[in-house]
Amino acid sequence: MKGGMGILMKPVTEKNPEDNENELARWGLCSMQGHRRSQEDAHLTVEVKQEDGNLGMLFCVFDGHGGNQVSKFAAKNFNDMYVGTKEFKEGQYGEALKEAFNLIDAEVKKEEKKAEKAEAHKAEVKKENKKAEEKKEEKKD
Repeated sequence: MKGGMGILMKPVTEKNPEDNENELARWGLCSMQGHRRSQEDAHLTVEVKQEDGNLGMLFCVFDGHGGNQVSKFAAKNFNDMYVGTKEFKEGQYGEALKEAFNLIDAEVKKEEKKAEKAEAHKAEVKKENKKAEEKKEEKKD
C-alpha cells in the first residue's frame, strides 16, 4: 500500500545481512528497505592497497536520498576515484576521501546536465513532429 510522497504505508521489513572477512578485518552490515518504494542505499567494502604497500580497508554507505541511481553510481565508482586522487598517492587518506566525494558530485552533476539536455532535445523533437503533423493536416483540408 502506498502512502504520500512515494512512500509505503507499511514498511518492507525484510533484512539483508552480509558479513565477510579478510586478513585485515571482519565486518558485517545489514540493510532494510523500510517505507521506501525500493532500496535506495548502496554500500562498498573493498581492500585498498596504499601507496606505501600496506593494505587498508574502505567501508562506505551511500544513502539514496530519494533514489538509488546516485548511490549505486557512487558504490560502483568511488574506490577508483579515491585511489586515483593525488591526495591518496601522497598518503593523505582523509583528504583523498573528500576529493573522491567531490569527484562523485561533479560526475553526478555532469550526468544530470546530460539528462536535462536529452529531455530538452526530446521535447523539441516532439514539438517539431507535432508541427509537421499539423502541416500535413492543413494540406489535406
